[in-house]
Amino acid sequence: EGAAISAVCAFRPQDIRTVLNGPFRELKHDCNRGQPVMDNDVPQPRPGECIANNIKLQQFGSSLSLPDRVLTFIRDHPLMDRPVLPADGHSLLVTTDTVYLRVVAHRVASLSGKEYDVLYLGTEDGHLHRAVRIGAKLSVLEDLALFPEPQPVENMKLYQSWLLVGSHTEVTQVNTTNCGRLQSCSECILAQDPVCAWSFQLDACVAHADEHGGLVQDIESADVSSLCPKEPGEHPVVFEVPVATAAHVVLPCSPSSAWASCVWHQPSGVTAFTPRRDGLEVVVTPGAMGAYACECQEGGAARVVAAYSLVWGSHQGPSSRAHTVAAGLAGFFLGVLAASLTLLLIGRRQQLRRQRELLARNKVGLDLGAPPSGTTSYSQDPPSPSPEDERLPLALGKRGSGFGGFPPPFLLDPCPSPAHIRLTGAPLATCDETSI
Repeated sequence: EGAAISAVCAFRPQDIRTVLNGPFRELKHDCNRGQPVMDNDVPQPRPGECIANNIKLQQFGSSLSLPDRVLTFIRDHPLMDRPVLPADGHSLLVTTDTVYLRVVAHRVASLSGKEYDVLYLGTEDGHLHRAVRIGAKLSVLEDLALFPEPQPVENMKLYQSWLLVGSHTEVTQVNTTNCGRLQSCSECILAQDPVCAWSFQLDACVAHADEHGGLVQDIESADVSSLCPKEPGEHPVVFEVPVATAAHVVLPCSPSSAWASCVWHQPSGVTAFTPRRDGLEVVVTPGAMGAYACECQEGGAARVVAAYSLVWGSHQGPSSRAHTVAAGLAGFFLGVLAASLTLLLIGRRQQLRRQRELLARNKVGLDLGAPPSGTTSYSQDPPSPSPEDERLPLALGKRGSGFGGFPPPFLLDPCPSPAHIRLTGAPLATCDETSI
């Protein structure tokens, strides 16, 4: 209930004609099972017949000229008494995980000249399945995603060697002879694609296009051992997959042929896994760590097509996760403590600097309030007299001369250029003044 189910069936035209020419079903309102309508109760011309020449001779040139009893009978008897059964009595393909919306079929000739039915099936999520019918079996050869975003396939049409596919917003084209996807002779033969054959001259899988020179193909039995040279054993690359506890991981496995049967080899400790059409879904637990291999067998040959190794993310398992969290918290608190000490030291240095500035200002105030008892020397030796020095105040005209008989107590450095004479307190005069 609620599952998406699709079935693909083939019908013979003669079977359809036989049922349409048979009895109609009389639907009873008081009973679900209807009864066949007797031939004497069927009006003429027979409902459902085409307006052929024999009917035109009866003065019915088109369906618009049919009598009302014919139209009324069709309205009251929409069903035939017998169903149309599929060819061979069963469906070709039944799927429970895909909804097919459109189908296009055509026949292609194999290398031997025998014709096979190739079907293109459009899905509701924008995928295209290419399938081939061999005997009573229909197998999907390719699964292509047609659009960037999933959307239903609404139209499909074959044009030469291309399939045109349209959705509500996009139109794309698909090559119907894409044999280059098959990389080796065994893959080309095992695919059982009637369009493709292996070329020994080109060492590639190609569309045969009715050419037979140097090509091999086996649609019915896919006998690789007699057609292909022995190929060296292939060892796929083992991919490491970092995982976390309780995560759901899908390990892809895509066999080159739809006819292959695949099995998974996984660690003995894994308990929660689900085989899927596109791979293996694993619920990560400590016992699920280790190597996984997807082995596919076809035509009597088996090979590993995908290999993986589940490892803990960042090389850490769940046992070391608590230590990691504790180390992170300890580092955080140590960082906060170091930042607090740094801010405290910076504040202490600024406080000491402000105290020194206040002490210096207080000292200057005391010096201005009381004359010194001794002689204050220059902070540096005054420069030799120059022509500019002649414009200095008279108190500074001579080296070592005092101010009114007293030494200059507040001069820090002489003025070699027109600038302010700076004292420890405030400016006294400018260098270009000649008197005070």
